[in-house]
Amino acid sequence: MRFLRIEVLIIFAVLSSLSLSSCEDFGDPPPRIIPGVSIDGIRLGFTREQVVQIAGKPDAIGLVDGPYGAWELYGYGTFGTQGFRFSVCFIEVPGSDLGPVDLVGTGTGYDGTTREGVGIGWHRHEVHRVLGLPVNSTLGDTANGGWNDYYCFNKTNMLFRYNRNTLWSITLGPLVPEPFYPRCD
Repeated sequence: MRFLRIEVLIIFAVLSSLSLSSCEDFGDPPPRIIPGVSIDGIRLGFTREQVVQIAGKPDAIGLVDGPYGAWELYGYGTFGTQGFRFSVCFIEVPGSDLGPVDLVGTGTGYDGTTREGVGIGWHRHEVHRVLGLPVNSTLGDTANGGWNDYYCFNKTNMLFRYNRNTLWSITLGPLVPEPFYPRCD
């Protein structure tokens, strides 16, 4: 009986040493956007196999061509005519197969957020209040009052795109720097 009482006292001491805030943390969902690190667990440099293991089979696969490179795109969760809720781009490596993840992006209908709650639908001024001012801002779709805000987190670019000052897209990357992105080193 004495041994049982000691075990109960030890268990009570351990439980009472836990703070209430650490118990509350268990109820908070983990952030799906970790600035400079990942979006939905997908990191820059991942292989196609790693992406499929985490995100599953894409709803669509396509090719994207741009002035500074080409990419294979995995799209997840189509949202009408407005693109994908979540997409992953693998950079084309000249003279070989497609390379690793170069960009991870979100779009209209994506419901993940940062730890602070920043996500699609936020007003630009609120994003600035929470994340600070961007490294650079450029005009986006001027017909719709668009802005592109460039941030550097953990030496990695992130692009926040707005339509009428409402956040509609968040992009992590590129892994391979492009001329119009600020340097984050």
